[in-house]
Amino acid sequence: AFCDMLIFDSFQKELDNGTGLPCKDLLTKAGVIYGLSRIDRDSTFSRSGALSSDASWSVRRTYMEQLHRFVESGMMDTAIEAFRVPDFLKAPICGDWLAHNAKARL
Repeated sequence: AFCDMLIFDSFQKELDNGTGLPCKDLLTKAGVIYGLSRIDRDSTFSRSGALSSDASWSVRRTYMEQLHRFVESGMMDTAIEAFRVPDFLKAPICGDWLAHNAKARL
């Protein structure tokens, strides 16, 4: 959790310093989704009592809702395009995973 906190704090500082960033809204939403995903996946928060069971479910629900909105708004496609991952680095399953799995020999 400590490393996640350092990453999240550094990310937030860069956003705060980046006045006029054209993609600030996209990065802010991605940062919130990242933070919620880390809390959702780390059972330390629940085991230590930092989050109650109800709060844990609330984090999960909020995380899933935010992720759903991010994808539906088209921001996910924009974020993926922004990184410009060359095709030769993408795994075959990255594109049409149904077609990939249909021809895969299991």
